[in-house]
Amino acid sequence: MFSIPTPGDPDATERLLGWFSDESEVTRVYMGLPSLGTGRATVVQVDVDTVETVAETCDSHDVDLEVVMNPLCTAEVISSRDGFSEFERTLSELDDVGVERLVLSDPLLIQRAVERGFRVSVSCISEVNTPQRARYYDELGVDEITLDTNVNRRLDVIEAIASEVSARLRVIVNEGCLPDCPYRPYHFCLFSHATRAGAGVTEDSYYVRCVSERVNNPVLLVQQPFVRPEDLDEYRRLGVETFKIAGRANSIRWIKRAVEAYLRREYDGNLLDILDCPTTLRHLIYLDNGELDGLLERAGRCDQRCSECGFCEEVAERAVRFRGGLADAARAASVESG
Repeated sequence: MFSIPTPGDPDATERLLGWFSDESEVTRVYMGLPSLGTGRATVVQVDVDTVETVAETCDSHDVDLEVVMNPLCTAEVISSRDGFSEFERTLSELDDVGVERLVLSDPLLIQRAVERGFRVSVSCISEVNTPQRARYYDELGVDEITLDTNVNRRLDVIEAIASEVSARLRVIVNEGCLPDCPYRPYHFCLFSHATRAGAGVTEDSYYVRCVSERVNNPVLLVQQPFVRPEDLDEYRRLGVETFKIAGRANSIRWIKRAVEAYLRREYDGNLLDILDCPTTLRHLIYLDNGELDGLLERAGRCDQRCSECGFCEEVAERAVRFRGGLADAARAASVESG
């Protein structure tokens, strides 16, 4: 099963689903509702009325709509009676317009939504990366757990989690973040506040650092926790039932290209073109997917002792190509900014 993104615009959603109306593997569409904040940039202003229209569109194509409310920072909701009441009102409004599926991050909010009868998928922001953490959420009665993307290449961990919980496991396949990114929680926190109505956040310094890290150290591109379209069957064998394609802040044509690649189980070209990574990287760097055959077989049993290995450096030498003078300029700028 695939869960695919929509920016939240009803017309765009109709076009997107029209492209995949005959694809039985596309069973869900997800969109952000930024009333509480979310974990990704929101490019379309969305309210519950918009959600209702999108839900009707999804229903006409026989797919489920999943509403994402997954801020990392929930202090304004949890620590305030008014904030929690607003969350309750939002749940009631979503219930009234026929939404049954939610993506949430905070365990207290998850518990309340489950009590209200919603089918909840735990967000990757909750960092479920061990069997013990998975059990906590499973005991809350969640329908699905989206794994921390940092375990995408740790196949033994995925298999262990699958054996310990009754909830379905979901993996985000086209993750374009840095491997074990040190900025990730703080970036998510920034989005938590920036996506709320009336937020005054205007700069994203993490974006600049995110690009410069990879321009200066191309091996990080190979170590990103993506799952290649060619490797999906291995994850099914481990117990993963649902694949989520990230990218709701991208255009629907970009989303179409990414979804098609994963449905075909192959992609011939620059893998960055279907990863949810900074657009700047796609213009600067070509990551040849054809040179990544066999990557999962080796990376999936990696012991994390990079100083003693060198495998990823060897792959990067073959697979990563910079695109001329533009990349040279970016490298110079990233050195200055770093």
